[in-house]
Formats: sequence, structure tokens, C-alpha cells
Amino acid sequence: MEYILDVQNIHTFIGQYHILQGVNVRVPKGSITALLGRNGAGKTTTLKTILGLTPPREGKVIYEGKEVQGSRSFDIAIKRHWLCPRAPRHLPRPDRGRKPQDRRAQQR
Repeated sequence: MEYILDVQNIHTFIGQYHILQGVNVRVPKGSITALLGRNGAGKTTTLKTILGLTPPREGKVIYEGKEVQGSRSFDIAIKRHWLCPRAPRHLPRPDRGRKPQDRRAQQR
């Protein structure tokens, strides 16, 4: 199987804290993948490590067959990776299609 993203045994530290310990992720080409877990499980740190915002001390991040750790975050993001852990508040809500400030204006 061919993988678009292959994260191999990454260890990431934030300050003195060892946040990611031996994380492995493989994303097959053409798939949609979700990263799920409880609060504090390391989801955001994993994505930041893949994007190069928090570089790993050990391990490899391979995207489309090329190692990307050490690359600039912008160069990685421009290759179709992005981080959006929460939906921005300015986007319409699916249930109403209006922005939060529109609903407040109607209540006045």
C-alpha cells in the first residue's frame, strides 16, 4: 500500500515535557483520516509536529515519499496540510447558516 503520509516513531517535547512518545501514523493515498482522542492526548501536538511547528527530537515525518521534518512550516502547509482544530466562529453554523453576530442583531 502506498502512503501519502507516514509518521514514524516521533518523539516531541514541549519544553521539558515529553509529549509524544513513539507515535506512528500512516495515511493511505486517497483516504480521509481523522485523529481522535481525549483532551490532552496529543492530537494537536501530533498535527503541529507533522506541520513542523513543533519539530520532533526523534523519528521521521514522510510526506509523498520525502522527509519533511526540518522544512519550513509554510512549505509543508502549502503541500495540502493544514491545521484547524476548531471551526472558526466566523463560519456559518450548519443548523442555521447565519453568523453568530447575525442572530444577536435579530434578538435586539
